[in-house]
Amino acid sequence: MGLTCLLLTSDVALLEVIRAGFTATSVELEMRADAASAIELSVRRHLDSFVIDCDGVERATDLLAKIRNSRSNKQSVVFAVVNAKTSVSRAIEAGADFVLAKPVQDKQLRSLLDIAIPRMNREHRRYFRHKVDLPIQLLCQTGEAFAGKIMNVSEGGLALTRFWSVPGRGSGYSAVRAAQLEPLNLRSKSGCGLE
Repeated sequence: MGLTCLLLTSDVALLEVIRAGFTATSVELEMRADAASAIELSVRRHLDSFVIDCDGVERATDLLAKIRNSRSNKQSVVFAVVNAKTSVSRAIEAGADFVLAKPVQDKQLRSLLDIAIPRMNREHRRYFRHKVDLPIQLLCQTGEAFAGKIMNVSEGGLALTRFWSVPGRGSGYSAVRAAQLEPLNLRSKSGCGLE
């Protein structure tokens, strides 16, 4: 899956310039004309970048605030498009990485994309989750063992799920508590492990 960008605008001229620039760099565009649906999409899934028409869509700055406060999109690249109401400094203070003034020129957009695409690729790699189904066993300091599965692996870590006590180890069936898991000793059924 390639890079994705959410474009929030109701301006047809801006849409055409952004579409041409992003398509030329193989970035897939998701388009929304209202802030509410853009916010809903940004809460549901990770996107590598956003283009927000700050003055052309009511409550567009709400999306900018949501992006910077979300776990999955706070490091995404954000382009703010301003006209008369929002100043460049206000857009940057709100969390924009790049600011474009209307009317957006193709040459200006492409020069910013040359800078932004490597950052977008980095964010895409950082957030990418590789799905796996790997059985593991967690051994706690208390001697209790819990079986589970690694569900996905990313640059920043892994997702663990489905924990149950291993019979014959520790005190029977109980829930895993975070305090019990430090230091963490991970071993697969084949005996390989990490400490």
